Amino acid sequence: MVVVHGRQIIDLRATSGPGDPWPPTTSATHLGAGADDGGLAGSTDRPGSGHGAATGKLPDLRTLVQSQDIHIVLLGETKLRPKQQLRLPNFFVYRRDEVSPRGIAFRGTAVLVRRDIVHGGLEQPDFTNTRSIGVRVGAAGVDLRLFAAYRPPGSHFCYSDVHTIFDDSTPTILAGDLNTKHTAWGSRVISPAGRQLLQDSEQHEYEVIGPDTPSHIPTKPRFRADVLDVVLCHQLPYPIYVEVLYDMDTQHLPILITLGTTAHMTPARPPTHRTDWDAFRSALEELHICKSFSCPEEVDTAAQRLTEEVQAAYSAATTRLPAQKSRRWDLPPHLKLALQKKHNLQKLWARTRCPRIKRELNHITQNLRQAVWTFRGAAWEETIEQAGEDWKSLHLLCRRLTRSPAPVCPLFDKTEARRYAAKERAEILAEHLEEQFTPHTPSDTPEAASHHVQVERRVEEFLMAPVPPLPGDYFVSPAETGKMISRLPKRKAPGPDGIPTAAIRQLPRRAMVAMTRLFNGILRTGHFPKNWKMGRVIAIPKAGKDPRLATSQRPITLLSHIAKLFERIALRRLLRHLIPRQEQFGFRSGHSTTLQLARVLHHMAAEHNRGRRTVGVFLDIEKAFDRVWHPGLVFKLLNTQIPPALVRTVASFLEGRSFFVAVEDSTSDPRPIHAGVPQGSCLSPCLYGVYTDDIPTLAGQLQDWEEDVVLALCADDSAYFASSRRADLAAAKIQRVLDLLPEWLDKWRVAVKLRRRPPY
Repeated sequence: MVVVHGRQIIDLRATSGPGDPWPPTTSATHLGAGADDGGLAGSTDRPGSGHGAATGKLPDLRTLVQSQDIHIVLLGETKLRPKQQLRLPNFFVYRRDEVSPRGIAFRGTAVLVRRDIVHGGLEQPDFTNTRSIGVRVGAAGVDLRLFAAYRPPGSHFCYSDVHTIFDDSTPTILAGDLNTKHTAWGSRVISPAGRQLLQDSEQHEYEVIGPDTPSHIPTKPRFRADVLDVVLCHQLPYPIYVEVLYDMDTQHLPILITLGTTAHMTPARPPTHRTDWDAFRSALEELHICKSFSCPEEVDTAAQRLTEEVQAAYSAATTRLPAQKSRRWDLPPHLKLALQKKHNLQKLWARTRCPRIKRELNHITQNLRQAVWTFRGAAWEETIEQAGEDWKSLHLLCRRLTRSPAPVCPLFDKTEARRYAAKERAEILAEHLEEQFTPHTPSDTPEAASHHVQVERRVEEFLMAPVPPLPGDYFVSPAETGKMISRLPKRKAPGPDGIPTAAIRQLPRRAMVAMTRLFNGILRTGHFPKNWKMGRVIAIPKAGKDPRLATSQRPITLLSHIAKLFERIALRRLLRHLIPRQEQFGFRSGHSTTLQLARVLHHMAAEHNRGRRTVGVFLDIEKAFDRVWHPGLVFKLLNTQIPPALVRTVASFLEGRSFFVAVEDSTSDPRPIHAGVPQGSCLSPCLYGVYTDDIPTLAGQLQDWEEDVVLALCADDSAYFASSRRADLAAAKIQRVLDLLPEWLDKWRVAVKLRRRPPY
């Protein structure tokens, strides 16, 4: 791992054993400083540059991050105001700015973590004189804390500042300019603070390490080079090596720390592929599936064979392309050679202090900086030209430029221990979702319990009876299958079977006919194939929530695209008999959330113009889609005009489902689903609408002169509105509706949270 801290760079690369290097870690206390009081926003100290140049060494830092493949950057004495931006591509920023009473930015520390590193921020402890900020990462199954630190010169060295960081047994690295010189770690002289630090390290068993060569090279030759930046290690289980990097034009050079571990800190990039579609179609020309199905076992066998044949053909026709060795913003070879030449001159200047070498170094530094600036400007112009003028291209470009990277954080398990490994995080999420995919606890009232028994008995009798025949116009033709395939989106993540929509769109005629026969077999037997009931779940952090909690992750379920194709066909047949209530605006053609909002606002404005007050109740249904009671849903479908054979297919679609969670390249064990409508299925919104279609109103309980309440539905969101010249009368009418809700909620095992709003 690479960490950069104002004046230092820590590279925790693997030095023993095979495997990819551990991400380098960099630390630099005065990175970008032109003088001892410089910082990221300080002077650049180069020929032709003005004092106080904004962002100082950020372009050089960006070049260093790319050339050294740095993963974590620790910055000390950044001298940034809170409104000044500190950004690096693909890095997540933690910062601690300081501003003097006169409004001048000084000191300041920051940590930048590459977004593919699993990490979490640490609380900022109170220090007496030391300025510090840190993060926590996982390394080979071990917690590791990294701190960027800075102690201003002239301030008193406080033991408590170090003890606050090293207060437990967690392996910890602190890197920075503590202004503690001592010959024990390579400095020329011994300062009082250095003597105190050495004594304290011997008493409290932590190690102080410095580089072999000076990390501070003054511009003026009469001042001698010295080691100012040190690394403090506590309870570190790995061997460590520190060296100076000569890649930056600054007096305080970054240092690289190498940690002896073979741990893989970052997930591998997904490979790129090229598919020969002619070979793919040719391999499926002989696909054949039996014409008739008489039992569920035959459906399962045919579905498994179809999936395996398509997988085999796609795998045989797909070639894995070699990984790209260069990235979009990598420097070209001639600039890398110039950078290496500058690196060598920097080392020579540090050793000889020759004025001629310094002039040559200044010249090549200035030319290289201009060349890098020109290269990146040209790369940006090329990006703009390739973006195109269509809305989609411009939207993707703006999204890439404005969206901040979300941090990859560890997850807390039930014991509140942090888990960094991908497998452990996947299991934590799977355990949480398994609890979520269960029905609400049934009510203990006699009426509700009796109703539940009747519903379950009625559904069980229906499922045990022979499958009734389906009318002929409900079966599928190859033409309909081909039409549905042509409407599949071109770019969608594949499900557990790994078959993308592009492969389904390339199916030959014979394979399409075989798929049609399978679809008709499902409708004839009322059995949904078992291998299509598995879902692959990925998690995305919810905005504004603690990303370390499993409850703060939004699950996204990826299903088989062949199964989703059949679901689209089944949905068309269901919609022949399902007419959603007019108040439902969710998942309906020609309706949207905006239209529902406009309807509600129009009603409230009209009532306000009549001098009437409006009272509203908004219902937040808990885990609406995830906790639908399956017997209750099937029972309601049986009370519609849907053919029983199609209801049988829907019941088979709901029962026996399972899922697994994928995190990076690891997956959890499969877990069962006991309730809910499957996320990612086009059938789910329709089925949920059926389940909540009979939500109560005051219809049938009003006097001739009374108006009914206004009901607004949008998917799983519900609201009631009542209006009257007096707010208390409107509230009383709303209360009449609320009195009807508990019975309905108990009967169908639904739970809601009620929120009060002030009258309009």
